[in-house]
Amino acid sequence: MNYKIITDVLIVVVVCGLALYDVLPALSERAGDTISEAVQNAIYHNVVVLFMLSVLIGHFSLPRESSLLGQPASVVTLVGIAWIIFAAGFGLRHAHITISSPVVGAVIIALGLVAGYLLWPLSPK
Repeated sequence: MNYKIITDVLIVVVVCGLALYDVLPALSERAGDTISEAVQNAIYHNVVVLFMLSVLIGHFSLPRESSLLGQPASVVTLVGIAWIIFAAGFGLRHAHITISSPVVGAVIIALGLVAGYLLWPLSPK
C-alpha cells in the first residue's frame, strides 16, 4: 500500500493544527503558553530534546540513501547517543548546572545533525 497521500495529508493537518492552536496562547496575556515557549523550556531543562530535534533536521534536510552502519546498528547507535546525552543532561541538572551556554547548544545541534544524516537515512533501506 502506498502511504504517500496519507502521509502528506497528515503532515499538513498536524502542522496547520499546531499553528492554529498556537494562535490562542499567543493572544493570551499569560507567558509560557505557546508551543515555542514550551519547546524552549523543554530544551533548557533537558538537552536530549534539542538533540532529537537536531537529529530530525539532519534526517530531513540532509538525506542519505543508506545509513552509515546499516540496520539495526544505526538505530541502536542513535538511541545509545540519545541516552548518553539524556544522562549527561540529567546529571548536570541534578548537580544544579544549567545548560544555557550557546557553545553547549551548538555542539549538541552539530552532533544531532551529523547523527541524523549518518544514522537515519531517508529511505527505509
